[in-house]
Amino acid sequence: MIYCKGVDEMEILSIIPARSRSKGIKNKNIIDIMGKPMVSYSIEVSLNSSYINRTIVSTDSEEYANICKNFGADVPFLRPKELAKDEVHSIYPIIDCINKLKEAENYTPDIIVMLLPTSPLRKSFHIDESIKLYFEHNDFESTMISVVESDKHPRYFKRIVNGYLEPYEKSTEAPNFQRQDLEKLYEGNGSIFIAPRNLLLSKKTFHTSKVYPYIMEKKYSVDVNNYWDLKLVNLLLEEERGKNDE
Repeated sequence: MIYCKGVDEMEILSIIPARSRSKGIKNKNIIDIMGKPMVSYSIEVSLNSSYINRTIVSTDSEEYANICKNFGADVPFLRPKELAKDEVHSIYPIIDCINKLKEAENYTPDIIVMLLPTSPLRKSFHIDESIKLYFEHNDFESTMISVVESDKHPRYFKRIVNGYLEPYEKSTEAPNFQRQDLEKLYEGNGSIFIAPRNLLLSKKTFHTSKVYPYIMEKKYSVDVNNYWDLKLVNLLLEEERGKNDE
């Protein structure tokens, strides 16, 4: 187990929000990936974390709840249907779960880790490293979000005006540029979100004024939103399984 000062004194809860409806891929959160429902990958890495004390799935579906329980997650209650609609941001079922745990069990964890089920390539060591890094900052007025280096630099973005392409962002720099000369930029990969419980209840967001990054590699950062993402995840997991079998 990795030693991390302060972690042993903290109650760390992971919440996996897994609603039953999705637009792009039907039943996306339980769709089969290499013989297992997608949500199970997040459950397993959470349970195998050195630091997480409890793993809860927030879902509106009895079917999903039973599947998640079979993989070892705790599903103490179902999410209200109004918090399972497409337009509802994932932060609201997280807040709902935190409040219900307080009411039903007087359970008040110190740190909340949100793990979206659409990131099945994330590993337990990513969770442990991010938690360790968060505690090393020793700043509990901050949050942490996992990111990946972006290949979508603003210098490449164009928009169409009067039928012509023009730069999305005006620049005084030379129009011809080499990619390696561009500043490194990062984007959220939707994998790991960390915040103190009290801060999350107060701000109702992981995107606070002070957000520390946890940088992940691209090969672990696929966020499944469509069938192309799903194909890529299956391909990468098949490759990983093949290496493990060698």
